[in-house]
Amino acid sequence: AIAAFRQLLGAFPEHVTAPSATYHLARALVEGKRHDEAIALLRPFPERYRDSKLVPDARYLLGVASLGAGHASDGLAEMRAFVSAYPGHELANQARRTIVDRLVKEGHKDDLAQEYKTLMAQSPRTAEGVYDAGFIASRLGRPRDAESAWAILRKDFPDHPLAVRASFDLAQSAFGRGNFKDAATLARGAVKSDDEAVRAQAQLLLGESELKLKR
Repeated sequence: AIAAFRQLLGAFPEHVTAPSATYHLARALVEGKRHDEAIALLRPFPERYRDSKLVPDARYLLGVASLGAGHASDGLAEMRAFVSAYPGHELANQARRTIVDRLVKEGHKDDLAQEYKTLMAQSPRTAEGVYDAGFIASRLGRPRDAESAWAILRKDFPDHPLAVRASFDLAQSAFGRGNFKDAATLARGAVKSDDEAVRAQAQLLLGESELKLKR
């Protein structure tokens, strides 16, 4: 695949398929752990193919490639820039999780705790900010703070896609505490998600909760 995409781009660099070929070449390079080669393709992508629908995906992949290459600061900066520019993108949740998990892994818990406070104190609040605050709290081992943030999200932004995601996260917490009735109720709400992955996980959790309730 890498050889074929390189051949296409070498022979027809201005062809209409060049943006797609460049993105998929970079993706294949990332999958092959050739991160620096992928970075060289992805860094100029937003400027070179500014009208391409793949610009958001390429910016996310640049963050992945940078982290994979060991450039933690650059990778996290790229991930943050991606989330800021495309908060509703289908990969935004994964980017947020990657950022928080990386900071936890590197021991930046104090920074995360401060970010939680900052997000919860935002005025006006945003659905993305409140969801991120809940996710940070969950990774810091503060389930009550996480549940509080996600409850606010569901109350203040009931129609936002992240509210449905929050329902699933709350359902998981309830299931982990053995509160299967609440887990079933929350999972039933998360089944309405437009995100296929969330919907599938919610259906599984709903089934497991009902089994625990002997229904």
